[in-house]
Amino acid sequence: MTEQVPDIGYAPTIPAALQRATREFADRVFIVTPTEEMTYAQADSASRRVAKQLLAEGIGKGTHVALMDTFGTNWVVALLAITRIGALAMALPSTYRAAELRRGLVHGDAHALVLPRAILGRDTVELVEAAIPEIDASSTPLFLDQVPFLRGIYVSGPASRPWVRPLPLGVTADRSGDGPVSDRLFEAAEAAVTPSDPMVCMFTSGATREPKAVIHTHGAQVRHGWNLARNHRTGISPTERVFCALPFFWIGGFTYQLLGALSVGSAVLCVERFTPSDALDLMERARATRMVGWDSQISAVREDPSFPTRDLSTMPMFAPRSGRAADPELRHTSLGMTETGGPHTGCPPEESFRILPEEMRGSFGRSLPGIEHQIIDPETGAVLGDGETGEICVRGYNMMAGIYKQERADTFDEGGWYRTGDLGTFRDGYLYYFGRRTDMIKSAGANVSPREVEAALEALLGVQTAVVVGLPDPQRGQIVAAALVPSPGSAVSVGTITQQVAGEVSSYKVPRLIVVLDAAELPMLPTGKPNKVELARLLQERRVDVLTQAQPTS
Repeated sequence: MTEQVPDIGYAPTIPAALQRATREFADRVFIVTPTEEMTYAQADSASRRVAKQLLAEGIGKGTHVALMDTFGTNWVVALLAITRIGALAMALPSTYRAAELRRGLVHGDAHALVLPRAILGRDTVELVEAAIPEIDASSTPLFLDQVPFLRGIYVSGPASRPWVRPLPLGVTADRSGDGPVSDRLFEAAEAAVTPSDPMVCMFTSGATREPKAVIHTHGAQVRHGWNLARNHRTGISPTERVFCALPFFWIGGFTYQLLGALSVGSAVLCVERFTPSDALDLMERARATRMVGWDSQISAVREDPSFPTRDLSTMPMFAPRSGRAADPELRHTSLGMTETGGPHTGCPPEESFRILPEEMRGSFGRSLPGIEHQIIDPETGAVLGDGETGEICVRGYNMMAGIYKQERADTFDEGGWYRTGDLGTFRDGYLYYFGRRTDMIKSAGANVSPREVEAALEALLGVQTAVVVGLPDPQRGQIVAAALVPSPGSAVSVGTITQQVAGEVSSYKVPRLIVVLDAAELPMLPTGKPNKVELARLLQERRVDVLTQAQPTS
């Protein structure tokens, strides 16, 4: 195989990409939030200051640094600071609860954790204390049995705890105390970063309760951001001001939007927590040119009561006659996953406004430049032909370096192909996707491991057995649904269970339908395992009954 690697014209590393952006786009706006703007020059200056402090703290090439924050300038400054000195940025979802945070730090062997003072209204100091109870009596450096490699927790903002180390991330933070790291030493550290170095670790749900930690290199991510900005959908032009509703700690927002913008000098607009009204406020005020998000988010914006009164004249996609097919099944979409660095198929720019003929309904576009696909029989591994349905396999420059704590032979086959677990077929060069081989739930673009949710439910008082499945949903693709069998002699309240599990897992993992069953009602296979196919049918029937009863009578 001769791998097609895009030639981007500069070293595919974060330090090189940021240096180029600062030279060529210095005064252009990079990040826009409801309260602040940050130019490319400011992103360089602020992340340089923070990187020097991290170097002075002993953080550098190969150090695992967990970063937990929401959209905004602080997240970007921290990410750039960590990666431009060769440390591995472990991007933890801002939705994590205490138990999830602890598992992420332990599984990722984190050396440091970087946090804002609050996330989505939650006190992060209290979150850390709930995640690591033994930290209460600690001071720095940390030596904790529960998280054996963690040495420092850095907080941007006032926090009076002996175990907190201050790390100001603000764009305008004082630079008078640069510390012992000289410019020469800092530049030597940057120069040591290579395209093959691990750059970012993205956490996604695995088939077990443990998070799956996907490692990407500088070369793969910087190249793929560059490639997507030029060859996906309409591409990204330097004058774009794109409202991004996809989280930066997930691969779509990170690679397609953040790294794509870094390669062309465009602006990224974002809000801390997505709501249609907040999104519309920022898009209108900042004169956005486009919105990127899941279909459910874009639909929510269109359906907001204030939408007809908004001045969105700079956004052609919201024009009454945008040229886009009204039926989303009659325009190309794309397929991607964390392991593939984001989209691996998509709509070429020249086809972005094409209304598809009926025979191409549901197209997921073509293979992106430099990326190869094959369809195999999932049982035999035999390569299938055009129009035959099987498992989608991917390989190319864009692929992950691997899954942390998983051997390469367990991740890639002998030919370097990654078996995605997705089912589909190619017809005349276009991919058609038919769903997952496994029972992984895909809700509003996010992967949910049923076992993770089951374990959280079964840890609650009164729950003997929990079985979680995905049910089809027109807005979210799937919703998380659960059947509970109470412990003998226990009575289970659905409302109480929902409230309790919301304190243990991220909001998108909380079941939207919970049904309490007797043990005899739970469908079982001859092997003694739950029959999830039959259970999904049963839960869907109960769901329809609930929805029907909720409809007003005339």
